[in-house]
Amino acid sequence: MRFLVILIFLLPAVSVYAQQEENQNPLEGFSTLIDGEWYSGNMVQTYEWGVGKKSVISRGYNLADTERILTETTWVWHPERKKIVGFGITRSSDIEFIEYEANFKNDTLKSVVWTYPEGIKEVSPTFELLVLQDVDKFTLKSFKEPDENSVPISSITHIKK
Repeated sequence: MRFLVILIFLLPAVSVYAQQEENQNPLEGFSTLIDGEWYSGNMVQTYEWGVGKKSVISRGYNLADTERILTETTWVWHPERKKIVGFGITRSSDIEFIEYEANFKNDTLKSVVWTYPEGIKEVSPTFELLVLQDVDKFTLKSFKEPDENSVPISSITHIKK
């Protein structure tokens, strides 16, 4: 009987918590990146909210030519897949399209990335971790395998200025 009484009192609290989780913006993990310029070598990356905070737009520039966008990706929450999806384009002549499927876990965005070179229809995915180290620093690591403990293909640290 005591268990039933406890359960009756806990059910509304669990229901409210679950509703809060559902109502929370799945893109909120990007908020630390928004409205800043993130520098790495001769590159700068920006992030901004899209309409109604239902998307995030990221752009990459070369510092020698800041008027010319090199990459642009739009990130949105996909309600059916229950994942963040991103679709990107680049000025690179050999890459036609970039597709992402991702989720935040704490301060890390884990992504599966498909990069489609021009004319090639099937590609093998790579894996990325965007790790927010603090409010003005993140590292982007790329891997051939989904094992984040393996040696990364690349690792780039970005500093907010």
